[in-house]
Amino acid sequence: MESIDNQQIERISHYERIMDEVVLMLEDYSEGKKDRLREYVRSLEAYYTSDEWKKDYEADEAGLLPKDLKRGVLSEDGISDVLDRYKEIGEVNMTQYERMEAGLLYDPGVKEIVEEQVQYLDKLWEFNQLKPSEFDKKQKYLKEMFAECGEDVFIELPLNSNWGGHHVHFGNRVYANTNLTLVDDGHIFVGDAVMFGPNVTVATAAHPVDPDLRFKGYQFNKDVYIGENVWIGAGAIILPGVTIGKNSVIGAGSVVTKDIPANVVAVGNPCKVLREIGDRDKEYFYKNERIDI
Repeated sequence: MESIDNQQIERISHYERIMDEVVLMLEDYSEGKKDRLREYVRSLEAYYTSDEWKKDYEADEAGLLPKDLKRGVLSEDGISDVLDRYKEIGEVNMTQYERMEAGLLYDPGVKEIVEEQVQYLDKLWEFNQLKPSEFDKKQKYLKEMFAECGEDVFIELPLNSNWGGHHVHFGNRVYANTNLTLVDDGHIFVGDAVMFGPNVTVATAAHPVDPDLRFKGYQFNKDVYIGENVWIGAGAIILPGVTIGKNSVIGAGSVVTKDIPANVVAVGNPCKVLREIGDRDKEYFYKNERIDI
């Protein structure tokens, strides 16, 4: 039988590799969450270098270690055991802010979230007081307020946004007509040359159907993606988790509940593909009126 010390060395190396794999797997997680997970791995490493591990190993070899005390740490399935534990730690010990970022159920009314959110809402209020002629100030505000904002972006005021645009990513030459509502508790990604008609709503936030959870105020967020050169007609509503492919047109008043592919005209409630954009659209701009430019 291989010596206990050699077994320890092998196990420690094994879990160091797990550490590297897990950190890569969780590269999008917050630093606070990564630190807690790293601490868990360190505790495993400490266990494998301790006298406790030697006693457990010897007891296991003798068939004396109860299964409920093994904790998976002596099994050959160590990697999957630890990855499962990582997932458990990540979800149970996450802050409400981290749960918000991860798309999980969370409480949006906790102090940590509200105190940050209200700062962006104050900035949005200032933005909405600008005069139509204050183009330079509008551009400055957009660059400061939005997570990303390209060039030649123009928004007709007022703009409504849960986080003041903090989770909004606009490409170049995006145009939004008046009263655009961005429920940006989650992230909203908008490609180049997208046009929004008046009174459009893009929502990332939703609430559980279960009445008990809704009574407690829980919500969750799912990101929305709008491809380049999309036209969203007046009064359309885009619901959480939706992706709209490039060049597509969403008809006025539509309620978009599911993904819409690229290069189509889609209308209705719920919004469905009416037809593909084709050669006739290169010849006629409205009913039977020909394009003359």
